[in-house]
Amino acid sequence: MKRKLLLVLLTVAMAIACAFGFAGCGENEGPDTDNSSVDGTYYLYEDGTLNKSQYITLDGSSWTDDAGDSGTVEISDSNITLYVDQFGEEEEFAGGTLKDGVLSLNILGAEVVYCKEGSAPSEEPPEENPPAVQTYIVTYDANGGVFTGGASTFEQTDVAENSTLTAPASLTRTGWTFSGWATDKSGSEMWNFAADTVTDNITLYAVWQ
Repeated sequence: MKRKLLLVLLTVAMAIACAFGFAGCGENEGPDTDNSSVDGTYYLYEDGTLNKSQYITLDGSSWTDDAGDSGTVEISDSNITLYVDQFGEEEEFAGGTLKDGVLSLNILGAEVVYCKEGSAPSEEPPEENPPAVQTYIVTYDANGGVFTGGASTFEQTDVAENSTLTAPASLTRTGWTFSGWATDKSGSEMWNFAADTVTDNITLYAVWQ
């Protein structure tokens, strides 16, 4: 009696397992491989023209090219991967994107573009020339002193707008001590070389004590 009951339970368990197995198989038939919307021949795009001697043809879940290579293709959204058969195993041959008739692939590290007839890659907008940097002239007036060589003034040209300055050296005046640079001869407005920036052509005057 116990054996009969055990056999019945095993039979019921197997039936349930089979039912779930068939249901599982039905739900996991794999991704839809209908690539008909992108099927066709894509020609090598070079220098704005199509080179029809080099191409890749997509046909459902397979691909071929002008060199006689072939394999399977996997497409997900705009991403595409081409596979080849290597010793009975599928190996990735190239990967990239496929959109609006433009097939962009990375093949052995090289970026290659193929296009359907009538399609072309989107033109990248030309880079705008950066605005010219405004520059100014800064004149240093020794204000009674002299620079090396006896000159009473010294100029820094092509000083970029909003940049700080580096003070010139080798300034002397017999009997006086140099104490900095100012925007006026009296020294009432001292120039701060660490913080002040150039916004126009200016003259800085040596301040002596």
